Amino acid sequence: MLSLAFIQEPVISLKQKKIIIGAAAVFAITIPFLIFNLRAPVIVVSEESFTSMYGKKRMRKEMRNFSLDFFRPVKNAVISNDAGDDIIPYTVSDISRRPYCVLFPFRFVRSARLYQEINPDIRVVVLEGKYTGRTMPDTNFFVYRTDIETDFLTAGKMAVILGGQDGGQIAVFIDPQQNTHYGSVARESFVLGVNSQGIGFQPLFYTTVAAIQEDAVFASVILAGTGWEYLEKKTTVPSIALSWLDPALMPQDITVVFDDSPFGQLNQAVRLASLERRDGRIPSKITVLERKIIPKGILRKLQKIR
Repeated sequence: MLSLAFIQEPVISLKQKKIIIGAAAVFAITIPFLIFNLRAPVIVVSEESFTSMYGKKRMRKEMRNFSLDFFRPVKNAVISNDAGDDIIPYTVSDISRRPYCVLFPFRFVRSARLYQEINPDIRVVVLEGKYTGRTMPDTNFFVYRTDIETDFLTAGKMAVILGGQDGGQIAVFIDPQQNTHYGSVARESFVLGVNSQGIGFQPLFYTTVAAIQEDAVFASVILAGTGWEYLEKKTTVPSIALSWLDPALMPQDITVVFDDSPFGQLNQAVRLASLERRDGRIPSKITVLERKIIPKGILRKLQKIR
């Protein structure tokens, strides 16, 4: 019988050790990447015109942030502006046969219904945006609206910080059609936000710029669907926009953007759908922009308001 003294462990060279360590590192990096890409994606439906006006770079950032939070890919189904309702469901299916969920803006609600009829076991989310009194079809959708109360409450707080804290007047422009449906809620919430900052006067609400007196001067302005032409007449007025438009396309006076687009609400919408919440309200995603007309101390205060 051979002596155990003659049995030796194989000797691994330094080069072999490096190869093993490198292979292990590649394996450790590759496996999570493969798992990520194998997970069912979230699909967001949007048309070409929206994509260009929202900003492709901004869109990629929102998709990347979502992927990091949920460890799940998100894909954009870009639809041509003249695509028929019956074409869109097949465009979505071409991206993934078994998505985790699909988000449709309300303007594609008929396509969402067709998609759900074909895929009854897939979560179909319809983002209604700001309430406009529209009737939702009798379906099994997950329906989420923009949280008007929270948005205007926060906007009121920020408007004071932007200019009203020194006693300057605040103007709020609300689109006439939207004002019909949620104007009273918006006004009450905004005033509550203003008063929470220790300001004891009433902001001024308008549906058109034509209603403003020529000599009117405002410390800050809120644009909720209208009033943009005011900024063309007056410069360096700190402003807040409740809009999904790309900030790069906005006037330099816009300091805060409230984004209630599908990409701005993506994270919370998927979270609610994951919890099987069939309806709910989602606040807009708030971005404070670095503007030269605003002192850095004011910007820091704005970033703390939520």
